[in-house]
Amino acid sequence: MKLSDAKIKAATVPEGKKQVRLSDGGGLYVQASPKGKYWRMNYRFGIKQKTLALGVYPQVSLKEARTRREASKKLLEQNIDPSQKKQADRRKAVDATKTVTFEGIATEWISKRSVKWVDSTIKNTQARLDKHIFPWIGSLPIDEIEAQDIFALIQRVEKRGTIETAHRLKMLCSQIFRYCIAMGLTKYDPTIGLQGALVPVVVKHRATITEPREVVGLLRAIQSFKGTFVVQCALQITPYVFLRPGELRGAEWEEFDFDNSEWRIPAVRMKMKVMHVVPLATQVLEILRELQPVTSSGRYVFPSYSALTNPSLHH
Repeated sequence: MKLSDAKIKAATVPEGKKQVRLSDGGGLYVQASPKGKYWRMNYRFGIKQKTLALGVYPQVSLKEARTRREASKKLLEQNIDPSQKKQADRRKAVDATKTVTFEGIATEWISKRSVKWVDSTIKNTQARLDKHIFPWIGSLPIDEIEAQDIFALIQRVEKRGTIETAHRLKMLCSQIFRYCIAMGLTKYDPTIGLQGALVPVVVKHRATITEPREVVGLLRAIQSFKGTFVVQCALQITPYVFLRPGELRGAEWEEFDFDNSEWRIPAVRMKMKVMHVVPLATQVLEILRELQPVTSSGRYVFPSYSALTNPSLHH
């Protein structure tokens, strides 16, 4: 006999029983217990007898339960297991929710951008997100974040006096929102509304040598440096190679080709992740040959003083 709302509402569980079933036909039934009334559907998939949960009565009405039963039967006709389809849909919904949060999008953005980043850039960017941004807006839907949300997290950093970091956070958020705009996930970048709202960075200008005569003074200062021999060599090489301090500091002996007078810095150590070939002047080769007896037993050309005095740290 088909069910009716009156019959379902009147259903009770007799004393001594844990539950009763009220069948509607086609495998659909209500499982009534002292805790509530639940829609269930029995079906066979392959050689297995299975049960599908279709919701709770009365949130899911009798009419809706029958609609869900018929939809499940159509899946079975296509050799699709309704239970597996339900689980797959639920996983997609969860994944979609994760993706459209700020943290989900930022994680996706980093994975794409990091292909061209050096390890230090990846590490620093992730650290800023984890420490200053994700705790406050990471779980928010990307299209619901407003300028005041960004401003609030930036102000927390400003109050600690780290003004430059605050500006970096704004720029980082802006890059992620521009990525979202390109993906069609939001229509505007809320950081635009923060123009002029942040404490300005105080720029400390350092005089640049523009006169050739002044270069002579710099070179003489380098030659007269009284520090360790390793640092002396590093300073003397610097004017010939035009590299960032970190790239020079990380130089390894295996990167140098003395026969061809070249220093081949691997892509993994370069900011643009492209191998960089530096021609070596005769003066540089002479400095390196003087340094070889001191540091060539280890990996680095310019090891730290502690590594030099403790060989186990030099490899």
